[in-house]
Amino acid sequence: PQEKITMFGNASLNFTVPNYQVVPNWFLEHTNIYSDTAWGQHLLSTLEYKLNRPKKFDCLLGGEKPHRDTIEKFYKNSKFCNDFIFTYFKDNLHNGIWPHPIKNQPGTADLVKIQKVKPNDMSHMRISHILPVEIYNQSYYSIVAETFPSNAHSHYTEKTAKPIIAKRPFIMFSGQYFLRNLRSLGFKTFGSVIDETYDTIENHDKRYEAAWTQVEWLCQQNPDDIINELTEILEYNHQHFMSTNWHQPIFSCIDDLKINWYTVRESNPSY
Repeated sequence: PQEKITMFGNASLNFTVPNYQVVPNWFLEHTNIYSDTAWGQHLLSTLEYKLNRPKKFDCLLGGEKPHRDTIEKFYKNSKFCNDFIFTYFKDNLHNGIWPHPIKNQPGTADLVKIQKVKPNDMSHMRISHILPVEIYNQSYYSIVAETFPSNAHSHYTEKTAKPIIAKRPFIMFSGQYFLRNLRSLGFKTFGSVIDETYDTIENHDKRYEAAWTQVEWLCQQNPDDIINELTEILEYNHQHFMSTNWHQPIFSCIDDLKINWYTVRESNPSY
């Protein structure tokens, strides 16, 4: 019989590959630090969901990329720029806003030493994976500029994971069909309130412009009304993220291979 080869990848593909399964690797590790560690759970407990936050959006842009340059231009030309917590570190981490001292870190994926829940309880964490709680507690929504804004695939990182975990609505600046592909992973997006047709636009510049239109629309709305409308979705997405073992398809495949190998050995002792 023809062998079945299963391929796993960190991206949803906008083209067909036989026997391909999406396994998001949100944090570069196989564990969910916010459901599986006391430190992560403690950090989540410091999030506040109070009303009357001073800012509408956080816009925390990372390394220099064309789509982030576009967002920066939109921000600088916006009459609502005072409603943002904005940073774009480009090639210098010290120009960013961080929840932890970066000292001489060369990149956001490098490990930093952190104090966990108790004094002298130290661990290591990638700085980009740490929820910016102080910023989240001062704003309602997030602008997410994913790493690879490709129309061929949707690649998932901590940039998307963090607002989901923190129960925040977000506007996505990435490739075509990113939101559609996110829904295929079991999440819900915000089309009941926000016009998410920008996700379907093929041309990058037009898609970003349409997405920014929704940013400015949100800046003109009462955020408490928006959050109330989306509360059920935000809670659902949080629970879905936290309760899902995202790497289980790989583990199940390995277990199946073990079973198949044992079956072969039993029927063919010469192997």
